[in-house]
Amino acid sequence: MIDWNKIDTVLLDMDGTLLDKHHDDHLWEFLVPEAYARMHGIAIEQATKELKIKYSSAKGTMLWSDMNHWSKETGTDIRKLRENAKHLIQVHPHTIRFLEFLRTRKKKVFLVTAAPMDDVEFKLTNAELKEYFDAIYSQIEINLPKESPKFWRTLQKLIDYDPDTTLLAEDNENILEAAKLSGIKHLVFKKASNSQKPPKELINQKNTAMTEIHHFDEIIPR
Repeated sequence: MIDWNKIDTVLLDMDGTLLDKHHDDHLWEFLVPEAYARMHGIAIEQATKELKIKYSSAKGTMLWSDMNHWSKETGTDIRKLRENAKHLIQVHPHTIRFLEFLRTRKKKVFLVTAAPMDDVEFKLTNAELKEYFDAIYSQIEINLPKESPKFWRTLQKLIDYDPDTTLLAEDNENILEAAKLSGIKHLVFKKASNSQKPPKELINQKNTAMTEIHHFDEIIPR
């Protein structure tokens, strides 16, 4: 259990942590390959194979969440395809209750995402979550990937948080490791990021300092 008396600031990831990653995975693993296959006149299997290579090369970099880059790279309108998956934007179970809990405890709450701001606006408007955050920060604006400890040190200058009293909740283990290297003390690994896939497990077994949860009800005091 998190000792909430020792937490002043809460940093929250968006996709996979607050929102069901089923939306994103459906977009990038199904809709984009279908459009890419039609565009290039190839089989869907070949399109999926080629895109996996492209995705892999961008993982952990600024290009990973750059929709303009991917629209150009794939020859498709990613934002238009995103509209076709809008109905899949769903808030994870217990997320609203968790955000309400943070509000009643008067914690400073910041959304910290890799997504571009127009994507953030699109998703938070559909999910009706915008009211819960003191501010929103994107790695696109900071111009550093969240997988870099430098990102978190830069964010600290912007928010002026105390790493010893700050909690970060993420579904990406590499990002949590980067935040840990920057000094953030309280780390929560969200295992259940996609409701249609099995929960993830920590790859690095040395990350014992990370609190593992499926959903946020597990760290709301009873």
